[in-house]
Amino acid sequence: MKRSIMAVALAAILASTLAAAPSKRWKDVEKAKNKGLPKTAIEHLDRILAETQRDARYGEWLKALAEKIMLHGVVQGNHPEEKIRALQAQAASADSSTRPLLRAIEAQWYWHYYNRNRWRFLQRTQTAGVNDTDFTTWDLRKLFGRIDSLYWGVLANEALLTGIPIAAFNDFLEPGTMPEALRPTLYDFLAHEALAFYTSAEQAGARPEDAFEIDAASDAMAPLGNFLAFAPETTDSSSPKLRAILLYQTLLSYHRAAENPDAQIDLDLSRLLYVKNNSFGEDRNKTLIARLEEIVAQYGTRELAALAAYQLARAWGEQGDLVTAHGICAEWERRFPKSVGGQSCAAYRVEIEQKSLSLTGERCVPSGPSRVQAKYKNFTKLYFRAVRDDWKRFMSRKWGYPNNLSDAELGALLGEPAAASWETDLAPTADFKERPVEVDVPKLKPGYYRIFASWQPDFISSSMVQHTWLWVCDYTMVLRTGNGQVDGLVVDATTGEPLAGAEATVVYRDGEHYKFGQQAATDRDGRFVFASPGSYYDNHIHLKARGQELFDANGFYVGGRSEPSPDERTVLFTDRSLYRPGQTIHFKGICVLVDQARDDYQVLPKRSVTVVLRDANWQEVARQTLLTNDYGSCAGTFTAPEGRLTGQMTIYAEHPVEGQTVIRVEEYKRPKFTVELAKPKAASRLHDSVT
Repeated sequence: MKRSIMAVALAAILASTLAAAPSKRWKDVEKAKNKGLPKTAIEHLDRILAETQRDARYGEWLKALAEKIMLHGVVQGNHPEEKIRALQAQAASADSSTRPLLRAIEAQWYWHYYNRNRWRFLQRTQTAGVNDTDFTTWDLRKLFGRIDSLYWGVLANEALLTGIPIAAFNDFLEPGTMPEALRPTLYDFLAHEALAFYTSAEQAGARPEDAFEIDAASDAMAPLGNFLAFAPETTDSSSPKLRAILLYQTLLSYHRAAENPDAQIDLDLSRLLYVKNNSFGEDRNKTLIARLEEIVAQYGTRELAALAAYQLARAWGEQGDLVTAHGICAEWERRFPKSVGGQSCAAYRVEIEQKSLSLTGERCVPSGPSRVQAKYKNFTKLYFRAVRDDWKRFMSRKWGYPNNLSDAELGALLGEPAAASWETDLAPTADFKERPVEVDVPKLKPGYYRIFASWQPDFISSSMVQHTWLWVCDYTMVLRTGNGQVDGLVVDATTGEPLAGAEATVVYRDGEHYKFGQQAATDRDGRFVFASPGSYYDNHIHLKARGQELFDANGFYVGGRSEPSPDERTVLFTDRSLYRPGQTIHFKGICVLVDQARDDYQVLPKRSVTVVLRDANWQEVARQTLLTNDYGSCAGTFTAPEGRLTGQMTIYAEHPVEGQTVIRVEEYKRPKFTVELAKPKAASRLHDSVT
């Protein structure tokens, strides 16, 4: 009887997945909530609580209790800490059968609060002396520690929970897409909820100094038998990674003994992917491939093996072998077409077979043949069109950039007669990888063109059309900007000779539209100058000469005039760029005077410099006041801080000789290297090659 009570009660843990209770009381609760009447809803919930407690409907009772606490919190001002206190008070007076479930709900509420307020915790350093009853003031390590203790305490009821079938929840849980056999017991359900917490990426923000790390070369990625005997050695006994490993071992041992191969396959896949993504060491992907091939070979007749085959195909794809990946997908899609694994294989096969095309080319070429570069995949013929365009059309367009095309403009241009059309045969991409190719563009008359490319001859109905733009012009220009002006040089595109008498016009953005601005003609050296053109940004130059024209669509920025003033600064260096907490940071500073106007650069001897180390939150860690020597340099050390948020930190020299450099302080495991030299097979002689 105790187990059946537990089974019903535990359904409330996943409130988001519970089906609404069909009773009239619950409908009254929903009506009151929809009308914004939380107190009325609480009155209905009190009646539900009384009825369900009287009738021993503990699952519904627990759901009503959680709902009441949430609504009561809304009435009291929606303070999260008040809801937690109310839940804790209920847990303190609950019996042994419902207390673990209330603890699990508490853990989920903490986790939910963190996910909605992640930015607060990630910007918060380790706190001390805070109110232990107000979890909203806790740092990340303290919050995660509380969630860990709650989940680990609930999972201590393994013997009880593994005896309760998940089928007891059929009236409460929404059906999922995976078979029920993968989560056959309540312990499975709770353990997977805990695994979602322990394997989350956010755990990295709360690691201690001696954080447990998973070595990919260890038995963590070994075959199942070796993994179950794996005993990690670490002093970090509460490590989330260690907790995850232990949970995987417990669950896999249970399902192996229970002879539940489907749950075992599902868990082992989860274990291997987790370790691969959260371990250090080389050849992790190759090890994953070996393990997945073993699973596929052992359980090849089972439908769930298709899911292992899908992960195997993904792993081969990560290795760059898309041919093998494609073959695996095709085989297992054929074997189990309606399974989750088979459908995943089908989706990945389609992804591998997906056609792709990109197009790039020169922006300005002289009259005559030119070339365009295409990158393509999974087709063998490419069709091109060159369509003449009017560059002035964009002058009346609101916002946007000169060479962009809207869908309507693209369709209109594709409907215009082509100045040239051509096609080219391509080498097959049997490896399913993108391949570059250069394609000749036929001779075009001077003007502005759009070059379109598609793998289908009918461009209008094609599923993929790529385009680039091209100016055909017998001259070109070079621009230089600075100090509030732009200098231009116009030369013959073939000979490089300067072009005199070319008419240059500034085109600039004025609000939503572009406008024509200043005009100038090039001198005999092909040079023109504009002082303070139309705007400081988004300026372009239009040229006319020899009956041709050219528009520089790339644009340029013109800054204001500036006269550099003498500047005293400190240039800081460190011995490394990455440190672990507690390591010594050696730094050196050189104080210099920089006077660009006078071309005067010198060091500053005997200057007092205050150097400050600031952490990732820009909080001061330590400071030193140093005196530069006769060569203007000084040196010192800091200790990388411990117990603070890791990340980018700054060493900063204060005014009047300011300067800074950045370092990173991270928890990482120092790599170990072994050098092995084979014995020489023969004596070496002078001028021989030695390998």
